[in-house]
Formats: sequence, structure tokens, C-alpha cells
Amino acid sequence: MGPPVDPQKPTVGEVTRACWARALAPASWEALVRQAATAGAFKQPQLENEVCTALLDLLSEASGSKTASPTTLSYLRHAFGLGAPHAVKSLVQPGILAARLWQRSDASLTTIDSALAVVNAALDAQGASAPTYAATSVEGVLEAVAIASSLLASQLEQSASSSSSIQTPTVDYIIRLLSHPPIRITSKDVDDSAIERCLGNLNSASTSLSTFAPLPTDAAFLGQLQQTIASTRSLLDAKPVERIGAPFNLDEKVTSADPDIAFLIDDLLHRSTTPVGISNTRNAVARIAAALKYRVAEAPSRGGTPESALSATFLEMLLAATSVLRQGEGKRVVESSFAYSRLPDVLSDVFRKISMSDKCQEGLQGGLESAMRAFASAIKTPSSNAMDLDDATSATSPSTIVLNTLITSFCHRELISIDVGASLASPDVHQQDLAPQSLPEGCYNNQLAEQDQEGVRETLNDLPTNYLAQKAIVSGLQAAIHSFAQNLDLVGLSALCKTILDVPDVLEVAFLHLEPREILSPVREFLDQFDTSLENFGDGHPIEGYGKVVLFIETVLSRFKLYADLPRHLGSSKGFFVHWLPSAPAVYPLQGLDEESKLAVDGWVEGLFGEGISDELMHSTNPRVLLRVAPTICKQSLVACQAGVIDLDTLREGLSYFLQELLSFTLPGVVHWLVDEIGRTPPSPAQTTMLDILGVFIFSESLPRLVLELVSSSLAALASKLGNTSPAPTLDLAKLKALVAPYQPVLGASASSTSPASWSTQLTTALPRALATPSSAPPPPSLSAALLHTSPSPSSLLATLLALHQPLLPSASPEPYLRASRLLRLSSALLATPSSTSSTFTFPILQSLITEVLPWRLLELAARGEDEEALAQGELLGEILAAPLLWANEMVVEGGEGVSEQESQVAVLLDGVAWAVRDARRRTEGKKGAAEGEQRRRGAEAFVDRLMAHQVLVDRSAKLAQLRAI
Repeated sequence: MGPPVDPQKPTVGEVTRACWARALAPASWEALVRQAATAGAFKQPQLENEVCTALLDLLSEASGSKTASPTTLSYLRHAFGLGAPHAVKSLVQPGILAARLWQRSDASLTTIDSALAVVNAALDAQGASAPTYAATSVEGVLEAVAIASSLLASQLEQSASSSSSIQTPTVDYIIRLLSHPPIRITSKDVDDSAIERCLGNLNSASTSLSTFAPLPTDAAFLGQLQQTIASTRSLLDAKPVERIGAPFNLDEKVTSADPDIAFLIDDLLHRSTTPVGISNTRNAVARIAAALKYRVAEAPSRGGTPESALSATFLEMLLAATSVLRQGEGKRVVESSFAYSRLPDVLSDVFRKISMSDKCQEGLQGGLESAMRAFASAIKTPSSNAMDLDDATSATSPSTIVLNTLITSFCHRELISIDVGASLASPDVHQQDLAPQSLPEGCYNNQLAEQDQEGVRETLNDLPTNYLAQKAIVSGLQAAIHSFAQNLDLVGLSALCKTILDVPDVLEVAFLHLEPREILSPVREFLDQFDTSLENFGDGHPIEGYGKVVLFIETVLSRFKLYADLPRHLGSSKGFFVHWLPSAPAVYPLQGLDEESKLAVDGWVEGLFGEGISDELMHSTNPRVLLRVAPTICKQSLVACQAGVIDLDTLREGLSYFLQELLSFTLPGVVHWLVDEIGRTPPSPAQTTMLDILGVFIFSESLPRLVLELVSSSLAALASKLGNTSPAPTLDLAKLKALVAPYQPVLGASASSTSPASWSTQLTTALPRALATPSSAPPPPSLSAALLHTSPSPSSLLATLLALHQPLLPSASPEPYLRASRLLRLSSALLATPSSTSSTFTFPILQSLITEVLPWRLLELAARGEDEEALAQGELLGEILAAPLLWANEMVVEGGEGVSEQESQVAVLLDGVAWAVRDARRRTEGKKGAAEGEQRRRGAEAFVDRLMAHQVLVDRSAKLAQLRAI
């Protein structure tokens, strides 16, 4: 019955032999094998090795017979998961067993045939994704090809001597291995001698096949084998497609920020639809990490080194972040806070978190110090400087102030050494001032949560210039708001909200460090659930404090243009405010109101025009209901006046209550409705009455400044419309325009010549022009909108990009090459710009290119065969798509906001690329033989080579990884 199994720690070989001797079922054998693996604490590679050895030992011992033991074959099938009644993890992969079999010197053709018959079945069951062989390098695959050639010679000899069929499992597997190697066979980066040996083996096999006389039934099979060998020889004979190299070191002399870095800094500061940029998100770290990684990866092709690439990239960031500051024009709170506080904080996170090679990791600080030296050198060398910095060297010159402040900020955060900082700073900066400094977490929490606002105001006044403490102050501010809101402390929250709006630039600086939702979400939650009828508010009434908080949230949303995505910025898609805010000016027919709203309308109309506002009315009215029905109250009052129920003086007197602090928080909705109604009403007594009431509201000295700010855009539009009507309106339009002027953007204002939006204008004018930007369209407010604004078709976009990047081909002269390389960087950054309206990262333009244009472009390249231009175009196409995919991948890795990397849109995009490649291969394969088909695909394969040179992309998509095996 065979030897007994050691109950202590049996080996897998002992278990297998004992089970085989007893003819145990495969499922029982597997269970005992897994028990042995658990007892021996085997990891998966050791388990696979033990199982392969045990099964191949049994097969080899039976090599004297014509067929292998059925029990052994059943164990082998079960090890691959074939015929299992339910989905189980296989004990070993077929490619691993094939590699172990290849390496055994005692394996006969019978043993090999028996094992490979099951391996082939397993590969068929697992599909194209199953590796055909266990190899970690092209060299390992070449070694397998050499063994296959030797086995093929033996098989041919045996078939010829016995007049038997060549259609054996061994030859079938050889075809699979050559057609679908685990790593795509290429001569790139492989030792020439290994290539020569492998080619020699394949040539010998090809010669043997040419003289072999097959059975009539083997002719088609033999033709397939010959074509497969010829295709493999073609791959090894082909010259590797090298990455396009620069004609000179492009990073040697940096004089300005290249478009991708200019665009990155621009996007960190502000997006095209809102003054709030992305520097307050995890995406900021991801974007900078992506820039650094991509620049390091492309350094060799630009004639540089990883070290020079890091230095150049950091220098470009410094130039971009300080462009406006170095001009010394006016107060630049946001730009200075970004350059001296937020950017150093983000770089600190990058230095801690970025996943780069050890050499690059160590080179980050050295790269930044080298960049600072270049930056300082430019300032200290007036007149002959190419960086367009001011040439003053005094301690008060803008550039010197910029340099000293940057050095201080970087030294405080240990981004550069004190010695380097002291050597670069002006003499008035003492070395002790550069010592590293840090603030304990939460150090401002208690100070900003005080009910007394004087201390709070003092701290917030210090915020814009306290660059070291900015993050801590903003965090304390967030903690105080959260605490007040969570504890339903209306007194504390309303006072803090008022102080924040009263102190200039607080929110502008805060939103460099925090996302708006981190402040607005707790405020919205408070407003949604607070019950004013239960609050003891001292001398005042809770509605007044509640109203201050309402005006706060409305002002923040309006000032920073956040209405487009309220659920994101308010932290919820549910609740009163997320639904009321977009419809604040709405009026409702009385019969359509619920009972509570009807009572509120009736009670407040009676209070406004009757006996006055009683304490009972104030306490009984839910302020959320009052916000909703305030425009309806105004409309019902106007209807009553028009019907003669009340006269105009009574109407004015009654509605003037809205100007009192108790009701003023409802005025924005009321005024918006009134303005809309005036605009829809032709000149008439009704319009005159409404204009009269509008004047009562907006020209009153009691009108709160925040309310005027909230309604200023509507009022400006109304003034423009009424200015063209006849007869002239009764409202004083000149006074109205003067009233709203301080809150309106300067007409015709555009980015200055030194702002991020225009740094790369001269380099990128070809892009929007080529994309046929409508001449009537306004210039985009930032580079982030430059491509999105034109809305080009994907096909015209890709054609334009290829044309613009044509100078990157090897024959280009230096200057066009430099210009095209900058355009490549810009297009990469633009294509990888995520949608600003999505809570997760999506890349709509990149998706359109890959799904709508790439398939036919690859097919076109594949059809051109050995055309040298097609090879270069394929390489260029891979370059254009690889860069934004790398940028996008880093965003997902560092800031995926809960989306797994495998489920991210980057993985979806890469799967789309893989599909396009497979489709091009399928359509051009086999039309005139596989060998010729392979040559006809060469342009498309150059694209694959360029894309798959980035292992991180291959790792992200299993379908893309499979291209190596095709």
C-alpha cells in the first residue's frame, strides 16, 4: 500500500507518493498537500516548487511505460484546477511546471509529452492571461527557446524514424511558448551573444523543418510551426526601437518654467472655474510627485541625468511660483502664501512620501539645493541674466525678499540645509533665523475656539504673513468651526464666522491649505439641524445668529464660485441647504405650500403689515422655512399693493423690515427674485413698483455689506439691461452701478505677462490656433482651460498633437526640437488634467483619445509595415500618451480618494490601450503569413515598446501586461 505518511511534518513529496500508492482521489491529495504546506509554513513559491518536484518525479519514474499513471495525471490536472467542482486556487501555475520540466535532465519525451498535454489543457482553460513559462527576464525566455529548439529537433528525429505525427503535446506547447512568451521577446537590452545563440538554435530548427517530410495530415500544423519560428526570428533580428533622444541636454540651461510646470503651479493656485486651486488636496502631492518622477524618467532621452532633471524641475517650480512676486507689483497675499507656506509644506510631504528609487530619493534635497543656487545666482547677477528677474541686490528689492523668504521657509522645514541657506541669503539674514522650526499639532485650537473674538481677530490678522504657522492656524480654525458646530454652539459659531469674513484674506489663505468642504461641511450640518426655538441667545434672538451663519456659507460659496458642485463642497447631497441654495429666489403658489410654510407666510405678512413682529412669531418660525418662503412673502406683498389692499408707503414700510438684522439673512433670495421679476416685466406700473421696492432695499444704509456682495452680479446685469430700455427706468442706474462696482471683476482684465497663465504663451500659441479656437471666444482664464475650452474632436486633437510634436523626430534641428519638447510637456499635463467636477479622478480628454482615435491610428501604423516614418510615428504616439498616463497614475496612487488603483480610470484607460493594440494586431495578422504580418505591425509595435517601457503602467493593467506575451 506504500509508505505511511509521517503525521508530524510530512513533505509534499511524501504526501504525494503515499496518496499515489493508495490511489487516493485528487481532492484528498490536495487537502493533504495543503496540510503539509501549512505544517511546514510554506510560502506559495516553495509550495509550487514542492508540488512540481513531486509530480514530475512520479512522471519520470513511469517514463519506461508508454503512458503515464492515470493517478499521477489526475493529480496534475487537479493541481492546475482542471475539473474542480468549484473555483479553487490552483496549487501551481502551468507555466511554472513547464519551466521545472524544461530544467530536468532526466525527463524523457514520454514524460514531457504527458506533462505538457495537461499544461496545454490548463493554458486553454485559463486563457491568454496565463503565462506559458516561468521567466523573469527576456534572457530566461531565450533560454527556454533554446531548450524548445533542442526538443523540437528530438521530436522531429523521432517522428521521422517512426513515421509518426509531429502533432504532439510537446510541439503544440512549443508553438504556444513562441507565440505567447511570458515576456515579449525583443532584442532590446539583451546581450548580443544570447541573441546570437538563440537565433542559431532557431535557424537550426528552421533548417530541420525545411527538410522534414510530414504526414499529409501534418501539413497545416507544420506550416503553423514554421510561421511561428519565422516570427520569433523576425523579432530577434529586428533593430530595437530606441527612445527618441535629444540633440543636446535640454535641462542644461533653464531660463523659465516649461509649460507643464507652469501649468502645474497655475492649477495648484486656482482652477479655471474657481479661485480655489488644488494645493489644498492630496492631489497636490500627487501632481508634484508625478512631475518629478516623469522628469527623472525622461532625463536620459533629454541628454541629462536624474540629478540634473530634479534640479531643473525644482528650479522651474521656483520660477513659476514666484513669477509675480519678483515683480513687486502690489499686494499678493495668495501668491506669497502659496510660495512661502503651502508649496514648502507640499514639498515636505513629497520628500517624505514620494516612491522613487533610492538614488533619486536621496537626490531630492540635493536637487532643491542646486535649484536654489541657480535661483540665487540669477538674482545676484543683474543685467546679464536670462531669467528676467529684477537686477536689484539690495535687501529691500523684490527678488532679494523672495529669495530670503524662500530660503527661510525651506530651512525651517529642513528642505535645504542651514549651511546652504546661509550661503545664499543676503547678509541681513542671520544663520540662527534659519534653524529648523516646527509647531506642535493643535497649538492654535484652543486660541481660535475662544468666545472672545479679539484674540481670534489678532491671530487671523497675522495669518497672511506668518508663513511657518499658516498651516497650524488654518487647522486650528477648522477645529474651532467643527467644535462649535458639533456642540451646536450658535453664539461661538456665528461670532467666528463673522470674524472670518471681517478679516481680509483669511479664507483666501485658508483654502490654500484646506478644501472648502472641510470648513463648509460642519457649518452646513449645523444649519441643517439647529433648532432656534430651543436656544437661549442672551440679549438677542437665535435667528440673528443663525442668519450670520447662513450669510457666511452663502458668501463663501459665492466668493469662491463653488455653486457648481454643492454636494462636494457642502459634504452631502442631502439636507435642506444643499437643495435650497440653488433655488433660493424661488417663489411658490400658496396652494402648493405645506402647512408649516403657509402659516409662516400668513404670519409674517400679517406681522410686516399689521401689528409687527412678535416674539411668538420669531420663536415659532423655523429659519429654514423662513429662508424658503421669504421671496413668496415679498411677492404676496406686491400682489396686495397692486390689488389696492395696501398702498405703496405701507408696502415700503413693511418690506423694510427685511433690512433689519433679524431678517436680513433672507434678503439675497428676495433681491434675486425681485431682480429676475423686474427683468421679465415690461415697463409698466407693476415694474415701477418693483423698482421702487428694489431701491428701498439696495440704497438703504442698513443693507448689510455681505448681502450687497451676494446680489451684486444680478444687480450689475439688471443695470446693463435697463440701460437699453425706453422709457428710462425710475431707478437711479448711475447710483446702482457705483454701488456694485467694488464687487465686480475688472472688465477686460486678463493674466499679466508674468502670471502662470501666460508664462508659456509664446510656446503654446500653436496649440489653440491649431485646435481652431473660435475667434469670438474669450481667452481662457488659465492654462488649465486652454485645451478644454476649445472642445476639439478627439481625432483632430490627436492629429494636431502629432503634427506639433513632429520636430521630436530624430532629424529635427535643436531649436524646433526644444520647442516641440516643451509642447509635449504641455500636452501631457493638459491631457492628464482630471475633471474638476468629479469627486474621483476622471480624465475625459485622454479617455476620448484612447477609445475613439487610438484604434484606427494604430491600425494605420500597422498597415505601413517597415516604413521608417511609421516606426518613428509609433514611437512618437507612445510618447504622447505615456506621459499623461504616468501623470494620471500618480494622481490615483497618491490621491485616489477611496478608489482602488485597479478600479481607477487609469486602469480602464490602459485596458483600452491594450484593446486597441490587440485589435490592430488581429486585423493585420495572417493576411500574408504571420512573419509578414509581424513586419506589417512594426509601427504599432514601436508604440507598444514606448508605452511598455514604463513598468508602472504595465503593472497597473493586466490586459496591458498581456501584450508582452502576444
